[in-house]
Amino acid sequence: MNILYFLMIAQLIHAQTLIIQLTENTIGLKFLKKYDTILKLCSYEYLEISNNKFIIGKFDTNFLKSIYFDTEVKSISKDNQINICQLKKKNNLSYESNNNYIMKPILEQSSLLNTKPNDTSPLVQHFAPRHLVRLTQDHAIKKKQEMNFKYPLSSPNKKKNHNIYLLDTGVATTHPGFYHKKIINKTIMKYNFTHNLNNEDINGHGTSIASIILSQLLGVCKNDCNIISYKIIDDNGVGYLSNFIKTLKYIQDNETNGILLLPFISEKSQIINDLMYTFNQQLNYTIVVPAGNYQLDSCNYSPSSSNDVITVGSIDSTLDKIADFSNYGKCINIFADGVNMLTLSNNINDNIPFDIFSGTSLSAGIVAGVLSQWLNNYDEINFDNNNDLIMKLDNLAIKGIIQPNKYLENSKTVNKLIQMI
Repeated sequence: MNILYFLMIAQLIHAQTLIIQLTENTIGLKFLKKYDTILKLCSYEYLEISNNKFIIGKFDTNFLKSIYFDTEVKSISKDNQINICQLKKKNNLSYESNNNYIMKPILEQSSLLNTKPNDTSPLVQHFAPRHLVRLTQDHAIKKKQEMNFKYPLSSPNKKKNHNIYLLDTGVATTHPGFYHKKIINKTIMKYNFTHNLNNEDINGHGTSIASIILSQLLGVCKNDCNIISYKIIDDNGVGYLSNFIKTLKYIQDNETNGILLLPFISEKSQIINDLMYTFNQQLNYTIVVPAGNYQLDSCNYSPSSSNDVITVGSIDSTLDKIADFSNYGKCINIFADGVNMLTLSNNINDNIPFDIFSGTSLSAGIVAGVLSQWLNNYDEINFDNNNDLIMKLDNLAIKGIIQPNKYLENSKTVNKLIQMI
């Protein structure tokens, strides 16, 4: 750290929270005791996540001067924002205006989902939304084609559903689209990791992502996964690094390993990427993240730049073309549909409680749902070895189909589109 950087930090200490990351070999309690006299005047919290050690709080200049050249300090960071990755299409969604597309067939034929075949063939959802249809066919969605989603039956040997931990704006769990599932919504007062006290999903982002994963009509894995929702993003779609760290601390201490879905993006952060390494390599979580919606290199952001996550970009499934908003680059592992997708609305009082959204967050939700379905139905996948999931993701992906292919090659972006079966 140089002097100019220190002066910048010093100017900010009264304005916002800072995050001090200690080195792996530092004994946290000894470090705190060393500066006990000064820290008594500060408001802070000490957290350990495996070998990651953080002091989060507001500190005076004397403390920062004291630790500036301390070799046990790895970094001093601002409490940076994290932002959701979703674009809402302004559209008057109504029953009548969509009866030739998705809405009317889905609502009228939803009973087909409860009809299971007598053999081991997949369950077929007729009049399915296109993001589901594209998962089980080898070509783009065409006009007037049959919109069938071939959904694999649950394994009779399945012991339990693995959890998807969704860190987002919360979920409208009372939406009728979730009637078949119990979503454990950890946004009650004790588990609200935002700066406000509102536990509802006012923004709608978390509800839309959850609906893509397990709602009865729109979900990828439907009966084969659970979502545990942590509210870390506020009603305006903004969260903070400090709350993210606190949430991961809670998950480490209280949850079992599963799929960690992080549908947000931040400026590139070594702290975030260190935590991704810890949760993936040491705690055996599979982590799925969006590439981002800036039409820029996903390697310039976190957590998408981490080597320990599955980074997902967006395509338009009617063209098999990379979405005009999607980030790109060598950090992307796979693409999935993410343009004009039908999702459940957080406003459950609407006559038609649906929305149309676009964004790489939705694409990440699709991938998380597919991975969860595989974990629960394929005995050969070792849940404690993320390489098994990565290999299956790569083996089933359609390669070389996304356009423009030359653009992807020039930007060193993979040309792989997710397939479910």
